Order: sequence, then structure tokens, then C-alpha cells
Amino acid sequence: MEVENDAEEIMEAAGSVSTWPQSREGLQAMFTDLVRALGRNDRATIERVEEQLDLDAERFGVAFTFDGSRQLGPGVVPGAHARLEALIAAVTALGPSATVTVTGAQGRELSDGTSHGLAPEMVSVRSFLRPQIWYHRVVVASGSRAVVFEPVAMVGGHWTWLGAPWTALSAAPATPGTPVVRAR
Repeated sequence: MEVENDAEEIMEAAGSVSTWPQSREGLQAMFTDLVRALGRNDRATIERVEEQLDLDAERFGVAFTFDGSRQLGPGVVPGAHARLEALIAAVTALGPSATVTVTGAQGRELSDGTSHGLAPEMVSVRSFLRPQIWYHRVVVASGSRAVVFEPVAMVGGHWTWLGAPWTALSAAPATPGTPVVRAR
């Protein structure tokens, strides 16, 4: 019995929700709009970008496998909004002349153990990535200073910052199926 895989079709349809296209160029345009909006103190655009990037458990669950969502999500999703606000504040300090660079790779590409332009830490979570999703590294830089948003992926129709999932690895179990235990 053949099972139809509609995941890519669903993700393409969901991508139409964002006002920025589901492409590397669309992601670069969104961050360029953010830099310009921060320079003008354009609160409407800043809030629209922040809403796009804001991470919640549902978006995290779409961007990662079931095990990835279960094992990494509890260590990443709580507090992600505050970390995102801190990153956006750091971009503000770079000024309106900051440049935006975007690199990315599909989850399936990282399965070879190479980072493909992403942070080397992304390789450590490669078994939790969905193969068809593109994961991006966005660098906003001015002079010798830079702010990095990684990974950013199109999930649920929004460009979403996925909160550095490798930071949860120390809390994740080594064996799949083992419950996560956290010190209090």
C-alpha cells in the first residue's frame, strides 16, 4: 500500500501566509526591512518581523521530528521570546547601515555531518531535523560586530527563529525514548 507524503505540499501552501517570500531572498528582505525599521523606529514593521520570528511549541514541533520536538523543545521554547527580543535589541545597536547575509541548507543535507554554511552546532541536532525543511543562518553585521539568528526556518507560514536547539542537547537523553530529566 502506497502512502502519499503531502508534507512538502502543505509546507508550500503554508508559506504563502508570510508577507516575505519563502526563499533565501525573502528571508534576507525581511531582515533588511527589520534593520531599516529599527533605524526609523517603525514599530509596526518591527512588531510584524518579531511576530514572524517568535517561537512557540507548535512551530518548533513542525520544524523538528517528533523526537526532536519532545527532547529539545522543552529546553528551547520556554524563554525563546525574551531571547528573541534581546537579539533584536542587539541588531538595533548595529545601526541602520548593517548588512544582512543568509546561508542555509535542507535538513537532509546536514545528514552528511557537514554544516553547509550553518553553525557547526547544527550538525549535532541533524538527527532531529526534518529533511525537507530549509534551515537558515542570518547574520546581521556592521563593522566587526554581528548578530546571528540561527536557525531560521519557514514553518506554519511564518519565518521562525528556532532558538539555537543545540543548547538543549545537554538536557536531552542520549537514547531515543528515554524521558528528559532536568535538575531543579
